[in-house]
Amino acid sequence: MSIIKNTNEIHKSRLTGSDKIALFITKIVGTMPFFYACVALTTIPLFLPSTLPFIHYISSGYLQLILLPLILVSQNLQSKHAELRAEHEYETGLKAEKEIETILSRLDTIEKLLKK
Repeated sequence: MSIIKNTNEIHKSRLTGSDKIALFITKIVGTMPFFYACVALTTIPLFLPSTLPFIHYISSGYLQLILLPLILVSQNLQSKHAELRAEHEYETGLKAEKEIETILSRLDTIEKLLKK
């Protein structure tokens, strides 16, 4: 019988430092407070267009250019994790099927012995 693997631990052990940073930032970006902050950044320049050029610069596309590749990296990492989980589930299913076949054959043997 083989040792049971924890796919979450395997996935975490394969992450590089950059991967961990990408996942951390993506966790923050995927929250409602961050969404509200983005709404504020895009709305403020409408009311104060000449006094805050830096906020206008950030809200006009810079944020999108930075976050888009980061989100893609995070999605790739999450996809790898999902593939690892699916592979583990497949292996677990195969093991269970073999064990069930063994149990059924033993039950058949016991049944034949009881009939005698």
